[in-house]
Amino acid sequence: MRLVTVLFLLGLLYPAYGNQASNSVKTEFLKYHFQFARVQMIESRIPVSITLAQAIVESGWGKSKLAIEGNNYFGLKCFHESCKSRAIYKKDDTYDDNGNLIEEPFINFERIEDAYMHRTQRFYSNEVYLPLFELDMMDYKGWAHQLKKSGYATAEDYAENLIRIIEENKLQIYDQQVKREMDQLKQIEDMVQDDLLAASQQATVTKKEQVEIAMEEPEKLQISTDNFMTVPQNPKTDTEAVAANYKPTDVSNYTPPHLRAQSTHDNTTQEKGGKSTNKKIVSDISSDDMDVVGLPR
Repeated sequence: MRLVTVLFLLGLLYPAYGNQASNSVKTEFLKYHFQFARVQMIESRIPVSITLAQAIVESGWGKSKLAIEGNNYFGLKCFHESCKSRAIYKKDDTYDDNGNLIEEPFINFERIEDAYMHRTQRFYSNEVYLPLFELDMMDYKGWAHQLKKSGYATAEDYAENLIRIIEENKLQIYDQQVKREMDQLKQIEDMVQDDLLAASQQATVTKKEQVEIAMEEPEKLQISTDNFMTVPQNPKTDTEAVAANYKPTDVSNYTPPHLRAQSTHDNTTQEKGGKSTNKKIVSDISSDDMDVVGLPR
């Protein structure tokens, strides 16, 4: 009876290591949490097997207090004052001066996916975890040992426990499945890039051909004239027609600007009543005529 009590208490204190869950509970857990782990592998290159194994170990298949009350499936502690006001406090691995376990604040997440994203952010923002991303995504054993080495957990058998969970539940199969999906996505992306490059090169060739046609045989070049003046179909013929109808402006009486002062004179005329008046007469020319003869305005 005493042994049963001890085992029961160990299951409460360390639910992750007990791995006590029915097959139906495990199936539902993996089916639901796979979607979040899959995203982390595709977007952040973290193996699905490692993510699921950590969630299982840290939450005891979702039965821990942190998972139930705070959607915290990874034992993520609260290190900032901003999250302590709504944190969940529980004893973990910190002792006071007398050697007694003390309660510590853990993050209380609004949603399950928030816990997954926060864990990934910690991996990328803390340099002690960066060596993880030098490992192959399919090397779940390497990831498990590196997590322990990086200090994710204090339990001495943390890496071995992760590996055991992965192999007992064949979680490495998820890695293979998502890796194939990632390879297929990469192939599609490469095909799209090749199509875009080919289209760009074809457009460049077409533009080059148009320039060559314009230089050698301009009449063959198809030009849209919706927003431009009409392009003559036969420039030579049209120019000859304009020349045939051209009539030069009569400029025989034109006085250049620098001589206009001399052409101004007094012309005495006799008006009614016998009085005479001086009337200025100035030779002038319109601005239109000045354009015709090529003088500046």
